[in-house]
Amino acid sequence: MSERTPSYERVNYRLRPAKHVERGMILEALQRLSVFAPLRQYRYIGFGSTYFADFIVVHRVLGINKMISIEEDEAKRARFLFNRPFRTVKLIFGHSNAVLPTLAWTTPSIVWLDYDGPLTNSVLADIGWVCSAAASGSVLIVTVRADPGAISVDDKGARIRTLKKNIGAKNVPNGITNDGHLADWRLAEVGRTVIDSTIREAVRDRSTRAAQMSYEQLFNFHYRDGVRMSTVGGVLLDAGHRSELDRCSFKDLSYIKSGSDACLISVPFLTNREVRWLDRHLPATAAGTGVAMIPQRDRDAYADIYRFFPTFVDAEF
Repeated sequence: MSERTPSYERVNYRLRPAKHVERGMILEALQRLSVFAPLRQYRYIGFGSTYFADFIVVHRVLGINKMISIEEDEAKRARFLFNRPFRTVKLIFGHSNAVLPTLAWTTPSIVWLDYDGPLTNSVLADIGWVCSAAASGSVLIVTVRADPGAISVDDKGARIRTLKKNIGAKNVPNGITNDGHLADWRLAEVGRTVIDSTIREAVRDRSTRAAQMSYEQLFNFHYRDGVRMSTVGGVLLDAGHRSELDRCSFKDLSYIKSGSDACLISVPFLTNREVRWLDRHLPATAAGTGVAMIPQRDRDAYADIYRFFPTFVDAEF
């Protein structure tokens, strides 16, 4: 199948266990936004694709009705409309760079820019626009592919060249000078640095024009359902909402990350019987207890995510 084929035609978005865990963690944290405003007053903006997985759970878990899905592939308009899960989901067709500036930003928003490609200047433009306009109490979440890929000995410098092509040489952090600096999860770490810098620059520029704004990072996830992915995000707020942020008590959640240290989501391969056995011993005895045939690394990984562990069933409906 061609690499140009849309990702929703190559990946079943309902069957990505690590993404499922990440989504559960994010939704649990977002419930605390009710300190800023009733969640039903929030608006959700994302990329629904044909599955609308995030839209479904945002509506069901958070009770948000106002939702906007930005869809670039206008040629598939009929298919997107057919799969729209609720009538309150408004589809706007066009590139996100063109659509986001046309939206009104007086309503607190949860914006999840869930890209299937790498970090690019286009992504940074979207980030900058949202941070320059979103209302206080809004949340911006950005997901990008962060897989460095394999390189051959005959193609040294390929990763660096690709990064510079994607985001521009001026945006590459100091000290990133060779392909080794982008190996494994290091590309994700560099991506977080660039995204964080873009957000804070936009917030600083905005603060000179209006009320003092700030950004508080909440999320820094690394996960892989095949390729490496990275999710970064947090709250945008003005000085008057600082006390509300404190009352959210986000730091009580173990997966909240305010800096460069990431929460690595690792979903172990376990049978249903093993899951049920481990559940009976959690959370009190945590990962240390278990039958010998379940590797300790799998017990540890499961203990970290068991509340969000996906259960997939085969059902007719």
